[in-house]
Amino acid sequence: MGTIVRSFRVKASLKDVVRTLSKEESYSSVYVKVFEDARIAVLIGEKLFFRTGSWAGITLVIKESSPTSCVIDAIGFAGGRGLLNISWFSEESYIEELMNFLRKHYEVEEL
Repeated sequence: MGTIVRSFRVKASLKDVVRTLSKEESYSSVYVKVFEDARIAVLIGEKLFFRTGSWAGITLVIKESSPTSCVIDAIGFAGGRGLLNISWFSEESYIEELMNFLRKHYEVEEL
C-alpha cells in the first residue's frame, strides 16, 4: 500500500492530546517532542502487525489550532514485507486504530 496520510481535528488542547497519546506506547514509543514556542508536537511510534510479520510506523504532527482544538496529520508507513513489499493495508489500519483510540477520549473530525 505505501505511505498513508490522513488529517483530522481533535477537540482538546495540544497538551492534553500529547499526554494521552504518550501513555499509549504504539503512538509514542520512538519519539515525542513538544515545540512549545510553535505549539506543535511530533510523536513517532511503531507497532508489529502479525498479518504481515513486519513493523509499521506512524508519525503524528499535532498543531494547536485554538486553546481547545488541535489538528493532527497522521502518517502511516513501512508496513510492507517481502519482495513485493505487500502491506495488507497495515498503514491504514494503524491510522484507524489511532482514530478509534482518540474517539474514546475526544471528539474527532476527519478533515
